[in-house]
Amino acid sequence: MNDHCPTCGRANINWLDRPNPETVKLQQRPDGEDRAIAFKQWHRTLSHNLYCQDLDLVEFRMNQRGELVPVAVFELTRFDGAPNLPASYLNNIVVRFSQRDVQGRFIKEVARRLGCRPYIVVFDQPLTEFYVYDLIGNEWSAKVGLKAIARWIEELEEEP
Repeated sequence: MNDHCPTCGRANINWLDRPNPETVKLQQRPDGEDRAIAFKQWHRTLSHNLYCQDLDLVEFRMNQRGELVPVAVFELTRFDGAPNLPASYLNNIVVRFSQRDVQGRFIKEVARRLGCRPYIVVFDQPLTEFYVYDLIGNEWSAKVGLKAIARWIEELEEEP
């Protein structure tokens, strides 16, 4: 029996009960190679007035009419240091997104056009510590664990 949806590859089982990569989403390639890197690097050689930005995730829900509705845009940032990030580390991420790079403006604009909220999600490699920054409300959430971030994502709803 296949544990994955044949359409999207998502697991039919609760990932929190079996935290391993095989239960989340089937990967097309097991090697983890970024197969778009050649195009991305080539695109950077084009005219300076062109801008191309990849977007990490758009979270969707199915509404009562059966339509896909975006509920959030996520930019993901992994940290590799010690747990309990200092405020200065988190603030530097905000500066990078909001001032140094165009990335923050980009995801805010995409979210505005999609009618949802943009967030920066900062996480560690074992997925035990998460911080969420609301780019519209300009505030960090408290540090949360895996179950709390899963619950928060599950509770995201369509903007009124």
